[in-house]
Amino acid sequence: MKNLRIAAKIALLLLIPLLSVIGYTLQNVRHAHAEWQSLASTESLMDVAIALGDLTHNLQIERGATAGFVQSKGAKFATDLPTYRANTDKQLQALQALFAQAQQQGMPDKLQLTLQATFKALQQLPETRAAASGLTIPAPEAAAYFTRSIATLLDNIPAITEQTGNLTLIKRMTGYLAFLQAKERTGQERALMVPVFTADAIEAGQYRDFIGHMAAQQAYLSTFKGYMGDDILALYQANNSNTATQSVEAMRKSVIDNVATGQFGIEPTEWFKAITQKINDMRSVEAMLTQQIKTTASTLAQQAQRAMWLNGALSLLLLLAMLGLAGWMAASIINPINALRDSMVEIERNKDLTRQLAVNGKDEVAHVAEAFNRLISSVRQSVANASNSAHQVLGLAATLASTSLQVAGNAGRQSEAASAMASAVEEMTVSIDQVADHSGEARDFSSSNQHLATRGGEVILSVVQDMHSIADTVHQSSQIITDLGQQSDKIVSIVLAIKEIADQTNLLALNAAIEAARAGEQGRGFSVVADEVRKLAERTAVATQQINSMIHNIQSGTRDAVASMQVGVERVNQGVSLANQAGDAIREIQSGAQQIGTAVSDISAALKEQSIASADISRHVEQVAQMTDENNAAANSNASTARQLEQLAADLQRAVEQFRT
Repeated sequence: MKNLRIAAKIALLLLIPLLSVIGYTLQNVRHAHAEWQSLASTESLMDVAIALGDLTHNLQIERGATAGFVQSKGAKFATDLPTYRANTDKQLQALQALFAQAQQQGMPDKLQLTLQATFKALQQLPETRAAASGLTIPAPEAAAYFTRSIATLLDNIPAITEQTGNLTLIKRMTGYLAFLQAKERTGQERALMVPVFTADAIEAGQYRDFIGHMAAQQAYLSTFKGYMGDDILALYQANNSNTATQSVEAMRKSVIDNVATGQFGIEPTEWFKAITQKINDMRSVEAMLTQQIKTTASTLAQQAQRAMWLNGALSLLLLLAMLGLAGWMAASIINPINALRDSMVEIERNKDLTRQLAVNGKDEVAHVAEAFNRLISSVRQSVANASNSAHQVLGLAATLASTSLQVAGNAGRQSEAASAMASAVEEMTVSIDQVADHSGEARDFSSSNQHLATRGGEVILSVVQDMHSIADTVHQSSQIITDLGQQSDKIVSIVLAIKEIADQTNLLALNAAIEAARAGEQGRGFSVVADEVRKLAERTAVATQQINSMIHNIQSGTRDAVASMQVGVERVNQGVSLANQAGDAIREIQSGAQQIGTAVSDISAALKEQSIASADISRHVEQVAQMTDENNAAANSNASTARQLEQLAADLQRAVEQFRT
């Protein structure tokens, strides 16, 4: 809430009354709309009421004619009854069509249920008609069915009345229902008295019903008269004074006067005609009444519609007026505050402390402006004092900054010198440590070389011994290869002898073949053997040539091997001589390595002592350098503080100079 703008707070303040007005307005409009819809629905449902009245009227006529037809065993109303039934069917179809149309447009649930009950009761109408036509149903039972059906029709009128909340329409509909009930009792009287006049006698129960019907008619008509206007009552009085009504009254009086003896002397058709005319006169009043109710509903619906639009327009005007008043009030509060804010922003932007806010009126905003003007005057005086102080602080800060810079410069040079000396000592210490480390490594290398020289001497001696063994082995191999060459020569002489034998065998085989050829058939087998011997001799000659070639190759390789062995023997002898020389050199190296190791150990010990001394010097020099750095840091801090003070003094001077005093 604290972060909301004043306009938003004023809007929230006015929101509740505005919402109340809007809610009240919408409620009025909704109520007017509901009344308009109710009246419009009543107007449309009056068509259903008229159809109900038409069907009731025709059922009443058919009821009386059916009762007279059955009571007279078909002698009376035989020609008129089909016409009455056709009129009833026509009105029933019209009511069913209106019911289907009303269902599509939206019919009240209660009216829909009562109409469904009516249609269900009328489903037995064809069966009742058939029984009446066949004279298989008593007249009272047939009349009772029509009476029950008519009662279901009249039950729909209260359901229609409940759809309107208008008192005028409720009165008219109540009077209309009472008139329909009176008309129904008149119709029941007609149906009751047709059998009576047919029999020309009346039973006690019939007379009781007769008196009850007349009393009910008077009660319903009394209610009807209490709710109707003068125009309807005038029509009713005119119809009630005609000849038909007077005839009915005379017949009623005759029944009352002759109830005990009967013999009324009244034809049923005359009674039916007179009372039907009376009912038709009532029917004209009913038609005028329904049309008047429908016209009244239409007029009231139009008035309700106009009232709805008028309420909506007035509510909208009221809402706009309230919004305008709220806007004017908000502007009267917000505009001075915005002007005050703009003036403050202008003072802040231009740093003009000489400007004063305009004071208009004596409200809270004016008081705030006066207080702000007094505050600006105080601030202007304070800024002037601050400006003078800033000049003085600026001069002192400049002096302090200059002195601090000199001290910082001297401390910096001293720190640099100490740091340079500390670095030199540290580098010398590092160099000594490195030399000491290298001397230690040299000592280790010398010791390692000494061990290696000893090991090398042992290896050289072992090599010399191995070289002697190799020389002996080479000599033995050379002798073996020489012996192998001599054996090869012997093999050559043997191979030559085999070759000569093979050549001689070949010649003998040729001679044998020639002799076998001379012998003819007897020498053919011997010729084959001689040929095989010849082939074997040739193969032997070829093999001996191959062996001879291989032996020549072996002899050539043997001679090369002997020559190589002689060279190897010479090289081995040279290696033995070199190995002996290497052994002597290794022993000399071993002796020198021992001397170097001793010298390096002495140097390493001296360098360690020098490193310890250099480390002590380095620590002292570092302490001096650290103290110098601390002095330098303190001097720099003083110089920085002096510069900051000078900068702050300058900033204060510039800030103060921005204001117009």
